[in-house]
Amino acid sequence: MYTSFLERARRAGVTLPVVPGIMPATDQGRLRRVGALTGVEGPQRLLDALASCDDEAERAEFGAAFGARLVRDVIDAGAPGVHLYTFNKSRPVLDILDLMGITSGTKENL
Repeated sequence: MYTSFLERARRAGVTLPVVPGIMPATDQGRLRRVGALTGVEGPQRLLDALASCDDEAERAEFGAAFGARLVRDVIDAGAPGVHLYTFNKSRPVLDILDLMGITSGTKENL
């Protein structure tokens, strides 16, 4: 999705860096609300995968792995960086960063 958006932006004359925003996928309800607000629905396979998780811990683990993979994919596609949305919940973002080896995993009081 990032690469096709970037191609369209470049064809339209956009020359500035395009930094993708990534929302940790840990909550189906939030994904649906953001989709309703933006008009960009989350992939059904992602919503289905979250629905199949047994509990919040499993959704958090799945979301961190999915987010880390997505960050790697857009960076590999040439993104100059990423913006990770926290929605006032830092733990999912810190989990993504931990999986990527960017943080130490020793965050206290979060």
